[in-house]
Amino acid sequence: MTFPGPWLEPERTEGGTRRYRADDLDRLRRIGDLLEAGLNPAGIGRVLNLEAQNMQLRADKEEQQWLKTASIPANKSPKPTSSSNKHDSTRTR
Repeated sequence: MTFPGPWLEPERTEGGTRRYRADDLDRLRRIGDLLEAGLNPAGIGRVLNLEAQNMQLRADKEEQQWLKTASIPANKSPKPTSSSNKHDSTRTR
């Protein structure tokens, strides 16, 4: 059974043995769940693509929200402090 897309990319040892990462094993479990749900390989490929796109969109949204809260508007000038006001009021002419 072949799935569209490079869903698993194991590394190889010097002896040629495949070494899977934890992400690869999670992906295999997800594929197994989708097979049990009755999806065919093409359907599984579509679901995995959509899930990856969804994760990327969520990450982009979180980054945008973080940038909004982290940035300081450039058009706002600092407010005068109370010490500068006192200095102006005590000045003699």
